[in-house]
This record gives sequence, structure tokens and C-alpha cells, in this order.
Amino acid sequence: MILRRRGPPLLCAVENLSAGGALLCADSPLDDDGPIRVRLRLSPNREVSVTAHVVRRHPGVDGRHRFAIAFADLPPRVEDMMQSAALRALAATRSTVSVLVVDDEAVVRTSLARELRSLGATAREAASAFDAVVDLQRVRPAVDVAIVDAHLDPGDGLEVLRHVQAEHPEVHRVLMSGRMRPSDLANAHASGLAHQVIAKPWQQTDLRRALRHGR
Repeated sequence: MILRRRGPPLLCAVENLSAGGALLCADSPLDDDGPIRVRLRLSPNREVSVTAHVVRRHPGVDGRHRFAIAFADLPPRVEDMMQSAALRALAATRSTVSVLVVDDEAVVRTSLARELRSLGATAREAASAFDAVVDLQRVRPAVDVAIVDAHLDPGDGLEVLRHVQAEHPEVHRVLMSGRMRPSDLANAHASGLAHQVIAKPWQQTDLRRALRHGR
């Protein structure tokens, strides 16, 4: 949505997005020459309002109007959100699910990653809560599913899931544990912290379910 200085807001579809700008499509032309205020919905639960400039207008060959805009003075946090949204859009065009496996036991971590790859997913590994947060902050590639062991040394798997829930709500969150009581796993699921819980040793049906939700 573009908030115009004169007239009602102009509703637009985003056809391309990057951290630097976007290509917008609307039913009506945009006549504003100076800075414009743009409100972007980056996910169902996240909107940002930014200042931008129109850098190019495209003829409406299909009866619609397209214009490229460049963002101005984005705060680092908003720029990160733009990058994440652009990567999610890119990820939506590919069929392979990307999984982040977080477990401090190397044998378990590599075994799980290997099985996920055998199911057609791409998998990368993090050995600690810190490594997981750093990995999620990378701009490429995006993560569709995070499978996190509840007991990490150092760190806390539940804290990793809270970080994912707050900063990457589009990621399917899976809590895995061989030591938590079934009631604790159920509570993590019921609270919304985990979309899915898996007990160790895992079953392939559980992994397939996680990959389906990651698409």
C-alpha cells in the first residue's frame, strides 16, 4: 500500500522485492514525484512502513501500472526483514525444503541430516544455540524447517525455538528430545512454541510430516 499525499492509498501487488527496493503493480498510476510512504506486508503477521522514491515507471501493457521503487534510509532491522522476505519469496519458487538441524551430538546431527537428504530435502547443521542463531541470520539460503534438540550444550533448544518464533515466524518449528517427558513435549506443542514434537529415536514418518509442513 502506498500512502499518497493526495487521494486515497494506492493498493499494490509486490512483483519483486529486495533489500534495496521493489517492483510494484497497481490498477491506477502513481503520479507522486517526491518521496512516498510505502506500507509493506512481509508476512501475514508482519508489516513495515518505509520511505521510498520512484525510480522507473513501466507502461501498462496489460492494463496495469508498474513502477520500481528504491527504499531510503532503512534501519538495519528493517533491511534484514526485507532480505528475509525476499528470500522467502525465492524459496517459494523451489520445490526442495531447506532444513536446519540443531543438535550438539555430532553423530545424531549428521545422521538426521543424512536421512533428511535421503528424503529429498537440503539440510545444514548447527552444533549449538549460538550457531543456530547465526545460521538463521544469514541472508542465503532461507530455512523452511528448524529441527531443534531440546537439550543443547551450550545453550537451550527452547530458547532457539523462541528466537525462531519471534524472528522467523514463517519457519516450521520442530522440537526433538529423547529426555523430556511426553507431557513436556506436549506442552511445548500446545503453547505454540513448537509446531511439531519428535521423540528420539525419530521415525521417518515424523520427518516426512515436518517436510510437508515446510513447503
